[in-house]
Amino acid sequence: MDCISITSKEIDLKKLEYILWERINSWKRNASSPNAHALFAVQCFREPCGVYFTVSCIAPSAPEVRQFSYHLSYTVDGHTMIYKSPEVKRVLKVSSQRPEESFMLIPNSLLHGEMLEIKLFIKKLKQE
Repeated sequence: MDCISITSKEIDLKKLEYILWERINSWKRNASSPNAHALFAVQCFREPCGVYFTVSCIAPSAPEVRQFSYHLSYTVDGHTMIYKSPEVKRVLKVSSQRPEESFMLIPNSLLHGEMLEIKLFIKKLKQE
């Protein structure tokens, strides 16, 4: 299957200065292949208006590195917010700056308490 799901990831809003790392190696390939493992950074930033989430792939921008898309979802009190990104941004290192593009913003009005649960789905894009 070319889609993985990281579900029920609890986020402690008191510790948002930390970057959450997920090692994704559910795609079985030759270990020497540049696509054997992909390292994704899930970042969250608390701002006065709410919490920003973004996902990036730590990899060079090279043709042999696979491309991915993702979507995030957050459900509270029966309401679900979904953010779909057509492509995961590839970076060489993560930034401590709030993202200017490709992010999901959960407004304060939808935050209850200091913990929230995010679902992340990552899918490999077909190579041409």
